[in-house]
Amino acid sequence: MKIKESKKSFAAILIIICGFLPTSCINNNFDMSSVDMTIGLGGDTLSLPGNNSTDEIKLEDILDLGNSDFVTIADNGDYYLSKSDDSYNSSGTSIDNIYVNAQKQTSYSINIRLDSLSGKIIGSSINTENISDQLAFTGDISAFDYKYTSIPSEITKLDYATVSSEISTTIGFSESLQNSVPVISSMAVTLPKFLDVSFIVFEGIKYYPDSNNSVYFTDIHTNKQFILQFDIAGFDFDAEADGNNYLIFDEGDSISVHGDIKLSGIIDEGDVDMAQAALYDNWDITGYSNLGSMTISSATGQFKPAFTFDNLGKVELDEIPDFLSGKNVVADLWNPQININVDSNLPLDGLISGTLISKDADGNRITSVDIPEFAVKANGKSIISILKQPAADNEDTTFVVVPNLSDLIKTIPNSIEFTNIKVAGDDSKKATIEFGRTYYIHSGYSFKAPLAFDSDAKIVYRDTLDGWNDNLKDMKFAKSDGSSYLKMTADAVNKIPVNLNVEAFAIDTDKNIISHDEMEIAVSDIAGIGEQNYTESQPVTLKIVPKNDSVLKRTDGIIFIATGSSSENIKGKTVNAYNQTLVLNNMTLTKVGQFVGNFN
Repeated sequence: MKIKESKKSFAAILIIICGFLPTSCINNNFDMSSVDMTIGLGGDTLSLPGNNSTDEIKLEDILDLGNSDFVTIADNGDYYLSKSDDSYNSSGTSIDNIYVNAQKQTSYSINIRLDSLSGKIIGSSINTENISDQLAFTGDISAFDYKYTSIPSEITKLDYATVSSEISTTIGFSESLQNSVPVISSMAVTLPKFLDVSFIVFEGIKYYPDSNNSVYFTDIHTNKQFILQFDIAGFDFDAEADGNNYLIFDEGDSISVHGDIKLSGIIDEGDVDMAQAALYDNWDITGYSNLGSMTISSATGQFKPAFTFDNLGKVELDEIPDFLSGKNVVADLWNPQININVDSNLPLDGLISGTLISKDADGNRITSVDIPEFAVKANGKSIISILKQPAADNEDTTFVVVPNLSDLIKTIPNSIEFTNIKVAGDDSKKATIEFGRTYYIHSGYSFKAPLAFDSDAKIVYRDTLDGWNDNLKDMKFAKSDGSSYLKMTADAVNKIPVNLNVEAFAIDTDKNIISHDEMEIAVSDIAGIGEQNYTESQPVTLKIVPKNDSVLKRTDGIIFIATGSSSENIKGKTVNAYNQTLVLNNMTLTKVGQFVGNFN
C-alpha cells in the first residue's frame, strides 16, 4: 500500500494549521508564504525544517465580534464595550402653592383719660407722657392671626416666603378727640418685623416703611377715618422677635402667625382746644383691620422635592460574541463605566441613588449593585460617571466610584438597568423655589468599558476544525500504543496582555468529543506580556497521540478551547486589535511512528 502524495502533503499542512489553533485563529486565513513546505519523508519520522515563522497575527484576526452591537474597535484599535439608551428619561415635580386664610382679627381701642384742662393727660390703656408742650401716645390698634396646617412635606425649612396679600387698617377718632384736637401733628403705624411690606397707601399716596417697619404721617385730620392699605410682599422667618409677634414654621405641620399693628403719635399742646377738652373725660382712638387671604407663591429655605422615575436608563447587549459568552467566562473588567447626563431646571442640587441590575435574556436577575447617593447641579447640566476605578478630578464630571461595579458584567448580561431610583432635592442647602411650578429632571444613560481585564477575568474562545474524516478514515499509525505521535514546536512571541491556556479534544464524525484515553492532545500555555514569568520568546508545543488503531478512522477534527486570563501582573491593560500580536517562530514538525494507509 502506498500513501498518495496528496495525503502526505495534507498531513503536513494539517499539523501546521494546528500550530496556529492555540492562538484562537483557527478559522482565519493567514499568509503562509513564509513557511517552507519542503518536507523530508522517512520511514518512522517526518520533519519540517525549523526556520519557519508566521507573520504577525493581529488580535482582530483572532477575536470574532460577529454581529455584536456593543463590542466595538476604536480608531486607535482599542476594544470597547459600549451601548447607549436611545430614550431620554424625564420626571417632573412641583410644590403646591400655600393658601392661608386669616383665622381671626382683633380690634383695639386706645383710651386717653383727661384729668384737667391744664393738659395733664394720663393714659389708661396706653402709655402717655407730658413732654413739655407735646403729648405722646402709643398702643396696639389691631391684631391679626393666620394658621395653615397642610404644609407640603417637601418643605423642610423656611427663611422667607413670598406672599401675595393685603391688609386694610381703618383708624377712627372719637367725637371728643375730633372736637378737642382737629389735627394730630404726627402719627406712626408699626407692623411686625416679620412682615415684608412693599408699601402703604394712604389717600392714594404710597409710603414706604423704615427699618423698624414703621411708616410716618403728619397733620392727620381727626374728623375723618384714617385708612391704610398695606401691600404685603412676604414673611421673613429670620426676622428678630419683637413683642408678642411671632411667625412659626413647624416642619410637616403648620405655619402660625400672630401680628400686632401698633399706633403711636404726638399731639402738640398748641393744637388742643382746651375749652373743648375740658368738656370730656377721655379721648378714644379705635382701629380694626380687614385681612385678605394670603397666597405663598415662592419661598427661600430648604426643600426636598421628590421625583419619580421607573429607571434612569436601560441598555440591552445584543449578539454577545462567543469569546465573552459561556459558563467559564468571567468578564471581570478593569474599569466599566455607567455614564449619566442629567439636565435639571430645579434651582437646587438634586440627590440621586439607585440600583444597577443586570438580567439575562429571560429577564432573570443576574446580580445587582447599589449606587450611593450623588449630586446633580442646580439649574444646569451634569455629567455623572459611575466607575470602578478612581479618576482624576474633573470640574465637568462627577465621579462615583463603585469598587464592585464589574460584578454586573462578570457574566455578560442581556441588559443593564438603573432602577429603584430615589431622586430628591438637596435640603442641606438654601434655595428659592417657586410653588406651583413644575420642575424637571431629564437623564440620558450609556454603558462603556474598555476591554481591559482585572485580575479575575477569563475569556473563552472555542473553535472547531473538522471535515478531516475523508482524509483520515483510511489511515493509522503502525503502532497505536502511545509511542507514535505528531508534535509541533515553536517559539511564541505573545504581545497580548492575556495569558493563554489551550485545551484541545478530537471529535468524531458525529461531533462527539473523543476522550484523551483514545486521542491525547496536549498544548503548552503561553504567558501574556507583562506576566511575572513572561519572556519575549516562549517555547510552545502541540502534541497529538493516538492510542488505538481505530481512533483516526473515527476522527473528523479537533475542538480547541482557548482561555485567556488576567492576573495581578497584567490587569488594567486595554486589549488592542491592531498593536497586540502573536508570532510563531522556528516552527518544527515531528512525526514519530509510521503512517499506514489502506487506499484500495
